[in-house]
Amino acid sequence: DEPSSALRLNGTNGFIDAPDGDYFGNGSFSISARLRPNAVNSWSRIMDFGIGQANQNGLSGATNGTTGRPAIQTYNGTTPSNVGTAPNAVTLNQWTHVAFVFENGAGRLYVNGSLVNQGPPLFPQSVVRTLCYIGRSNWASDGFLNGTLDDFRIYNRVITEAELAAMVMEQPETLNIIADGGTLSAGNTVNLRVINSQPGVSYRLRNAQSLAFIGNAQNGTGDTLTFSSGALTTGITFEFVATSLLSGCERVITVPSNITV
Repeated sequence: DEPSSALRLNGTNGFIDAPDGDYFGNGSFSISARLRPNAVNSWSRIMDFGIGQANQNGLSGATNGTTGRPAIQTYNGTTPSNVGTAPNAVTLNQWTHVAFVFENGAGRLYVNGSLVNQGPPLFPQSVVRTLCYIGRSNWASDGFLNGTLDDFRIYNRVITEAELAAMVMEQPETLNIIADGGTLSAGNTVNLRVINSQPGVSYRLRNAQSLAFIGNAQNGTGDTLTFSSGALTTGITFEFVATSLLSGCERVITVPSNITV
C-alpha cells in the first residue's frame, strides 16, 4: 500500500544524508512531506539539518518524545526555540501530510493542511549545515524513523495556501473502488470500498442517476473506506463525490462500470 518511490525506513539505522548546504539562509523557507509511521520511536525525525547536536538545527520531528505528535524546532547557534507540537498524534500505518512554514520570524506547523501550531521560533542563521539528515536525528539518544516518507520537499520561500492544499490533495497511492459482500442483483445490498482513500478529502456515495446521496460522508484515512449501497435496484449505477476539506472543491469519481446491477 505504498508508492514505489517512497522511502521506507526501518527504525534502526536507515536514513538519508542530504548534501551540505545553507538551506535556511534567506529568512523564509518551507518544508513538507508525507509521513506513514509504522511505530513511534522517541523523537524520531522527518528531517534534522544542523552541524551536530544542538548546533544550528532546523528540525521537523515525526514525534515529540513518544507522543506521536509531529513537532518543529529551530536553533540559532546553540540556542533553541520553543518546540511547536501538534495537538494530536498521527495515526500509525496511515498517510499524513506534515508541513512547516517559516516566515518573518514566525513558524507555522500544518497537519493535513490544517494549521495546528504557530509561534516565534528563533531565526535560523545563514550557515552551511554539514549534518543534514532525513529520517535521523543529530542527537544520538533519539530514535530513527520507523515508517515511510514520500514527497519530501524544501523550499527557500513560503509556500502558499493554494500550494499546500494541492499537496494535501495529491494521491500518494492509486485509488481503487471495488464491490464486495453480496451479489449485484436487485434487492440485495453490497459494500462499495474506496481503497487508498486520500487524507484531507471527504467521500460520499451517491446514485449516479438521481444524484441522491446514500449514507454519510467519510473522511479519507489513507486506507480503505467502506460504504453500504443500500437496497439495489435494476440499472442503478454509483459515483462518489470527493470534497477537499481545505478548499471545498469537489470532484466526481465514477464507479467502475462492472459495478452495475
